Amino acid sequence: MSKIAEIRVPDLDDFESVEIIEVLVKPGDAIAVDDSLVTLESDKAAMEVPSTVAGTVQSVAVELGDKVSEGDLLVTLALDDAPAEKTEATPRDEPDIAKDAGKNDAETAAEDAEDNGARDEAAETDPRSDFLASPAVRRLARELGVKLGRVRGSGPNERITRDDVKRFARQTLSDRRDADKAEYAVPPVVLPDFSAFGETEEVKVGRIDKLSAARMRRAWLNVPHVTHHDEADVTELEALRAELKSKAENERVKLTLLPFLIRALADALADFPKFNASLNEEKGTVIYKRYRHVAIAVDTPQGLIAPVLRDADRRGVFNVAHAVQDLSVRARNGQLRREDVEGASITITNLGGIGGTAFTPIVNAPEVAVLGVSRARVQPAWDGKRFEPRRMMPLDLSYDHRVINGADAARFMTHYCRLLGEPGRFVV
Repeated sequence: MSKIAEIRVPDLDDFESVEIIEVLVKPGDAIAVDDSLVTLESDKAAMEVPSTVAGTVQSVAVELGDKVSEGDLLVTLALDDAPAEKTEATPRDEPDIAKDAGKNDAETAAEDAEDNGARDEAAETDPRSDFLASPAVRRLARELGVKLGRVRGSGPNERITRDDVKRFARQTLSDRRDADKAEYAVPPVVLPDFSAFGETEEVKVGRIDKLSAARMRRAWLNVPHVTHHDEADVTELEALRAELKSKAENERVKLTLLPFLIRALADALADFPKFNASLNEEKGTVIYKRYRHVAIAVDTPQGLIAPVLRDADRRGVFNVAHAVQDLSVRARNGQLRREDVEGASITITNLGGIGGTAFTPIVNAPEVAVLGVSRARVQPAWDGKRFEPRRMMPLDLSYDHRVINGADAARFMTHYCRLLGEPGRFVV
């Protein structure tokens, strides 16, 4: 009967809950020393775990996607030509790592003498072969896939220690991460000397604009944006708004289309919860929010600010109009508090008062959608018998494609346009 060896996750200081991204063997496979068994991924850098012994795979203890830490069992092997007993995957002439860690240099030197200068298989391919390392250190190097000839020893006579091996392995992972980042890094824009072309003036970017630019850049780089364009028939909505003009004056509020747009948007979130969510990419989860708070993009002298109107679904249009007016005034006067700009479910940005037929708003992450509104125009619409004038409003919905797909967006916008066609339901 063959001796049974257990191959476990090697000791690397900052390994914890590392994902298995490849299982490279199966029961019955013949394995040689240094054959790769599994591939681990840490911080987007991959590392293969090699076998320290030769044998036949008896069982595989992990599956694709499992999370493992130091010491967890990966594979059991039946060793070639060995007596029958269960053991760790350690050659017979190599001491246990834990025991070796407490030995002094004289003891490790004695072990090297006993090793009689033997070189393991990995050493044959190393750039240099005159390194000094104890059997336990050699074993650790094999477990981590480190070529000892590439490691600079920090011990006496440049002896390679366990810390040297682990430090080299960590640096290798770090180098891979840096290489990955460099490959996908966005190169900076190189500015020419504009004064060579004519007169210029350089003005310092304001604090609000600088913060907004950084936030939008993060969102644009991290969120896969898609924009869905649609049109809403707001003919009846405009007619109702005109009817309510005198009541709005009595309420001392300016009743624009925006309160209706906000109120309908809050209702749409209730029917389409994916649009009232945030993605936790680290945990692989989606957070669904029970509240419906709508952020309103406000153009101020200091830059674009998006104060949040809380519980928009519980308000009538006059209440929403008052809240919008209050938030806009305080935003332009620099009087917003921190809680006034946090916790939005979704953002609406209305350019209808300025102009334009369509645009592509940027999702204000960690929100997953933003609604853009352009100027409404009267257009001929076919009713089945004749053309009649209808006021059509262009709408632009940008969304995070990791959470929302195109069919979701189309259904959401169809529903939202239907709500805008029933404006009476929002008058409370």
